[in-house]
Amino acid sequence: MSSNTTRKVLLGTTSYYGPFYLDGMKTGAFFSETLVPYKVFKQAGYEVQIVSETGQCKFDDKSLTNIALGNLEKQVLDDKNDDFWECLKNAKSAKEINPDEYPLLFIAGGHGAMFDLPTAKDMQNLAARIYENRGILAALCHGPVLLVHVQNTKCPKGKSVVYDKNVTAFTHAGEVMMGLSTPLKNHNIGFLNEILEQAGARYINPSTPVSDFVQVDGRIVTGVNPQSAESTAKAAVETLKNNST
Repeated sequence: MSSNTTRKVLLGTTSYYGPFYLDGMKTGAFFSETLVPYKVFKQAGYEVQIVSETGQCKFDDKSLTNIALGNLEKQVLDDKNDDFWECLKNAKSAKEINPDEYPLLFIAGGHGAMFDLPTAKDMQNLAARIYENRGILAALCHGPVLLVHVQNTKCPKGKSVVYDKNVTAFTHAGEVMMGLSTPLKNHNIGFLNEILEQAGARYINPSTPVSDFVQVDGRIVTGVNPQSAESTAKAAVETLKNNST
């Protein structure tokens, strides 16, 4: 991988924004899971490009409520001059991205990911090309659902990049704790631990659904939940640095 690619990273999100919650609120990309990794990458000196299947990125309604916002999120939400908003405004669709320019794709979570990423062919192809190029694939919370659908020539036939890998993602227990089993069932969406295990991955449970918990296995980096956003992004940066040496 040439040196001129090592200072650019892709921050991927769902492009879905629509009905999910029983109270009528909509899901999309989770705000903190997009913002916090963005800030980690910027602080580490990387240029960040936001990407989704269609180029759209809208935030989960519940991720913008006070209970979901930390100090950083509140500060940026109130400051429309923050450079995060300019980056978001310049989001691109996956088919507009040259995968050869990016050694890392980080997929943020939010339940919206469960709606579009399993069929987001351009995002899947983008991830496959980056992995083929010896790049890093990282995913947080519900973001790992994309990895189940990413294949390359190095995978066993019919298997994805998570096959035989230690991975984590938002837990079954977490969905139950949040009262989201019914909305998932209503939309015919499964639990991520089962989806990953069916793909041949070794799903690793955190000690609790809200634990800060990350798994790194080769060039695959996964984190459990919003509380793991910073740790997962930092692990992705460290994996990228180690991969470049």
